[in-house]
Amino acid sequence: MSGILALIHIDGAPVDPGLLSRMNQAMTSRGPDAQTVWSRGFVGFGHTLLRTTWEAAAESQPYTIDDRVWIVADARIDDRQATIEKLELTHSDRVLTDVELILQAYLRWDKDCVDHLLGDFAFVIWDERHQRLFCARDHFGVKPFYYSQVGNCLIISNTIDCLRQHPQVSSKLNDRTIGDLLLFDLNYDLTTTVFSDIQRLPPAHIFTWSQQRGVQTRRYWTLPVPELIRYKNTQDYLDRFQELMAQAVGDRLRTDKVASFFSGGLDSTTIAATALAVAKARSQPLDLKAFTTVYDRLMPDRERDYAGVAAASLGISIEYQVADDDKLYQDWHKCEFLMPPGNDPFQTSWRERTKEIAAHSRVALCGHGGDEALAAPSVVEMLQTMPFIDVGWDVSRSWLGLGVQPHWGSGLLGWWRRWGKPELETPQCPTWLNPDFARSIDLEQRWGEIHCQPKQQLDFPRAGAYNKSTSVLWTAHLEANDPGCSGVPLEIRLPFIDLRLLNYLLALPPVPWCVNKTLLRMAGRDSLPAEIRLRPKTPLVADPLSAMGLDSLDLSHIAKILPAIEGYVSIDRLVNTSDTIAGWEYWNYLMPISFAYWFDRYLHQLYNPPLLATGGHDTS
Repeated sequence: MSGILALIHIDGAPVDPGLLSRMNQAMTSRGPDAQTVWSRGFVGFGHTLLRTTWEAAAESQPYTIDDRVWIVADARIDDRQATIEKLELTHSDRVLTDVELILQAYLRWDKDCVDHLLGDFAFVIWDERHQRLFCARDHFGVKPFYYSQVGNCLIISNTIDCLRQHPQVSSKLNDRTIGDLLLFDLNYDLTTTVFSDIQRLPPAHIFTWSQQRGVQTRRYWTLPVPELIRYKNTQDYLDRFQELMAQAVGDRLRTDKVASFFSGGLDSTTIAATALAVAKARSQPLDLKAFTTVYDRLMPDRERDYAGVAAASLGISIEYQVADDDKLYQDWHKCEFLMPPGNDPFQTSWRERTKEIAAHSRVALCGHGGDEALAAPSVVEMLQTMPFIDVGWDVSRSWLGLGVQPHWGSGLLGWWRRWGKPELETPQCPTWLNPDFARSIDLEQRWGEIHCQPKQQLDFPRAGAYNKSTSVLWTAHLEANDPGCSGVPLEIRLPFIDLRLLNYLLALPPVPWCVNKTLLRMAGRDSLPAEIRLRPKTPLVADPLSAMGLDSLDLSHIAKILPAIEGYVSIDRLVNTSDTIAGWEYWNYLMPISFAYWFDRYLHQLYNPPLLATGGHDTS
């Protein structure tokens, strides 16, 4: 999760090394190991290094092979041996870093290099031979990529705060992005950010710039819709899954000390068990430590019990991060780091917990993605896209042979429950929006546009899992967990979105493998305790926000900060709705309050900017 920076003067003026260093210094928190800048003429690069792999011990960026093509990258390249063989570098006697593999791929395949790269990456290449900038962002957008073209400058970084250090990049906010955040807690436009002068490169896109053509972007990849696979034997499905999971975890395990976001569920425990097996097969020393967020008093929560059983069975240490005493917006007014806007009243508490994890390791494995990839359709839905005989065979073999009963999806029980009740309508647009602001960017239309947006229709039994795995929610989630947003040098790695593994999971026959995650339950027979494998899939027993209630809000502080957002929110209408909410509605009610807290920090930073010392080794 290193920091990257590129500064291009489109008018040909030389880059100011002092400005380049100051901008680079803004990324020190995410790259504490080394800070380096390089410039030549109208092009400047900056890099702050966070070593998270064995190979990174030999890494130095900005990097070049021939002094004509330079690169800065935040990257972890997977399936390294296959890439090395394709590049015909197997006889090299030096350590091949991930950044060198990317540059070698570019020198070999030019713009098509992204077709040969697997992993998480955001990189910028300056090709002096062709006077061209070539950049790319990985398939799912695990690594952020932001840019700004202002005046005669083109600025690129994976850290928004770095871009904001440039004097030509204004702090003006993007009203349309704020509208999306207030309506949906999500910016549905993958090309914009909350700042008007700063744009995003969407996942799976390349970015090029030259004097002749200016900035151009293009999508280079779309998740393929696979054909269902059919093996003769049940064990073949399990063997192939375990092989691919071992590859996915192994490529994310190129270090000796690793943390795990650990629950008592199947996803995180499967990853942890696989990590131990991979390390044993490699004779690799591995210090794997589990971190589990628990509630002991606030609400019913058995994660401590289940996670403890799993950790004891696997023989790993576990640290329980007790969240009972968390407060809504705890210490937000003291936070000097401007985190991204979002409706998470526990954001600062989460940040403190990630600091505890980062104290153990710079790498944390996470099980997110398993629920989406293994989402199971009902039998009725299967019949719409699969031959009747295949559905019948899968259901009978699953039910009679494995005791796994699918969800039928006939809808009779649901119909009976809804009988005599009015049809559900599109949710109402929030009434607490400032009417003038809502009209200025037509938020009523935006509300209907997003809520009535049809889901992608695929003639494919696993369409639900496909759509969930490619949702725009992923981009928001991944960017929020990046050190550029959290300010914590912790790289979170997600094996379930490894392309090799995900393609396989989406190609599985839904019955029995996706029903209640039968695949993981059967694959874990020799590695996970029965209490975990047989644990029923249940939703969260209670919601921590609902359990706390709005009584835990600091009303005196909120009264001070709300007036600042009156241009976006009608304060009177917001206050008048507070007595009519309950349960999960608390989250929607807190959207404008979360924004008010963020806006207060934004104004504080705007009028009290942090002082950045000139730093970084200059290799000009």
